[in-house]
Amino acid sequence: MELGLAGKRALVTHSSGLGAAIAGLLAREGAQVVVHGRDVDRARAVVDAIIADGGAATMAIGDLRSDEQAEGVAAAAIADGPVDILVNNAGAYHHVDWRSAGPRVWAKTYDTNVLSAVRITRI
Repeated sequence: MELGLAGKRALVTHSSGLGAAIAGLLAREGAQVVVHGRDVDRARAVVDAIIADGGAATMAIGDLRSDEQAEGVAAAAIADGPVDILVNNAGAYHHVDWRSAGPRVWAKTYDTNVLSAVRITRI
């Protein structure tokens, strides 16, 4: 498939599962990918796999639930040029039912799934 991504830079948040798959696909389509994650080893594995497959990738490490760390992720992401594509993939789901999910669980979920995306999108 040719998506015309050669020369584009993409930031993919969250370096496991779906994020790793999206990063790999974008790299195979010619984009230079910035792999975000909180875990250096996991992000490095995705970057190394992309490079081994002939793609271009770097990483940006930080927790998007923190304003300061989100700014650091953004700075790392744009260090080699502007980001053309942002895939806000970071998120989490607490496997609890409605009655078990108290205000703390909802606040953490909201911060992880919504505010993290707001932080990285605004920077």
